[in-house]
Amino acid sequence: ASDRKAAADLREALDAERAAICTVDTSSLPYYKMPERFAGLSMHQVAVAGEDGSTILLDDQAPVPRRVDSEDFASARRGNRTKHRLITVSPAEEIDLPTEIVRAIRRTIYGYSTDDVGVPQQFRSNC
Repeated sequence: ASDRKAAADLREALDAERAAICTVDTSSLPYYKMPERFAGLSMHQVAVAGEDGSTILLDDQAPVPRRVDSEDFASARRGNRTKHRLITVSPAEEIDLPTEIVRAIRRTIYGYSTDDVGVPQQFRSNC
C-alpha cells in the first residue's frame, strides 16, 4: 500500500476511536537509536494511542506514550517488509458477566459429564 493509503487507514481508525496496531521497522523509530544498517531487519508491533498535531503517540514498551513525528512513523511503517500492516481492534460489546459465568460453568459440567470438551476427539486427552 502507498504511504497515502496507509495514512488514510490510520486516520480512519483513529477517527473511529478504534485501537490501531501497526507493524513497524524498529530501527526506523528514533527513540531506539539503532544504526541505519539495521533498517528493515527488525519488525515490531506498536499500538497507536493517538496523536497530538503532527506527533503520533505510540504505546511501545514504555509507561507513557512515546511521541514520534508523523513522518518518522510513516518511515517506520514503510520499512516493514509487509508495508503498512495495520490491524484495528473494535471495542468489545458489553456482556452480562453473571450470565456468561453461569454459561461457562454449565459448559464445563457438560464437558465433564459427556467427555465432549469442545475440541476434536484426537485432542481431548489434552483437555
